[in-house]
Amino acid sequence: MSANTVAFFSVIFPNNIKFFEYFIDSLTKQSYSKFDLVLVNDGCESLDRILASFPEEKLVLLSCDGTPAGIREFGLNYLRSSGYEYAIFGDTDDTFSENRVEAALDLLESRHLVVNDIDLTDVDGKKKNESYIGKRFGKSFDFTQGSLENYNFAGLGNSAMRLSGLPAVKIPPDLLAVDWFFFTKYWSGEASFTSEAKTFYRQYGANSVGLGTVSEESVLRSLNVKLKHYETLSVDSGVFKTKSKRTRDTIEAIRSRAIFEEYYKKVIRFLPANPLWWEEGMLFEEFDENTINAE
Repeated sequence: MSANTVAFFSVIFPNNIKFFEYFIDSLTKQSYSKFDLVLVNDGCESLDRILASFPEEKLVLLSCDGTPAGIREFGLNYLRSSGYEYAIFGDTDDTFSENRVEAALDLLESRHLVVNDIDLTDVDGKKKNESYIGKRFGKSFDFTQGSLENYNFAGLGNSAMRLSGLPAVKIPPDLLAVDWFFFTKYWSGEASFTSEAKTFYRQYGANSVGLGTVSEESVLRSLNVKLKHYETLSVDSGVFKTKSKRTRDTIEAIRSRAIFEEYYKKVIRFLPANPLWWEEGMLFEEFDENTINAE
């Protein structure tokens, strides 16, 4: 067992393998290097050539079959049961600023959760939209669980957390918004956002959850993801039970093409610049709130 108390956690699967070398290279260049890479292999045949550049004594390679949600549940429970104090999360098709681990650990001295900014890039890693979250909210701020009710900006590609006190993690196997569910249900305590460190978030066709582009399809998908998210959380929360009902009501109403067209126009009108994960699936009540705020 490694003496490191910090784990960098990620999952590698066939769709990401063409970017995996850049991910590993980014980790080897981190200014703080006393961490293990806890990597779950989801279906890749051989990783030896690419992993040869990463120190063997800092590599924990696991294998797991199942749904994306089930695999992440497995990995998160491994972290909590293996003696690590801190987890840094990253996706294997992304890269990171060289200070990402160091900046996260500095803030985690007084915080339970840290979220860093993201620069959107194209498939080749060229920047398209820098400081995507920071442009909207500012370079640094504290936030609460309520900040994640209507959308998510704490992903398993741009967050880090303390593991002390984390209970056994249980994630429904068919859940898509795993990170949103995980941080909403299992994080408690103080949290901060920072633009001092970056995740370079690669945008391409196979990336299942993109940012910055809104379409009729993405709006409908976001509404359905929200409904599943709220329904899952409503078991323990009256707030999410109410949100679940309102989301279902919105979905039912826009089954009419005429109503959907009017709804979509309002989404385009009221959706803030730099929309976050699942934000474009707006509820009718949000239009009323935005109208009041505009007045």
